Amino acid sequence: MEPTKSILIIEDDHDARVALRMVFEDMNFEVFTAPNGLEGIKILFEHKPNLIILDLMMPLMTGEEFLRVKSGTPEWAQIPVIVISASQEHLNSVQIMPKLKKPLDLHSLSHLAQENIAV
Repeated sequence: MEPTKSILIIEDDHDARVALRMVFEDMNFEVFTAPNGLEGIKILFEHKPNLIILDLMMPLMTGEEFLRVKSGTPEWAQIPVIVISASQEHLNSVQIMPKLKKPLDLHSLSHLAQENIAV
């Protein structure tokens, strides 16, 4: 049996976090959630998810700050990230990785997750 893949969702909106958790649990992913980048970093010390879904505009530690820490840490650097934001300007500031504008199309997000999840 194939091991369960895991996703870390870093999103400050509680309702969005809960909805995303339900979508990915229904797809048989193990799901970890964090309300900001700082809590996301704490989770990375305990778990190495196969994918991170990251909001950019959050309190305490923004998505951009989280990405800098993640990229500078060798054991986390290769974890793929899908960036989400309500701000097109913020999305444009992030290079290379897949990104989606809020409000999210859950079908597109689940498709991107399946395409980008690390094995």
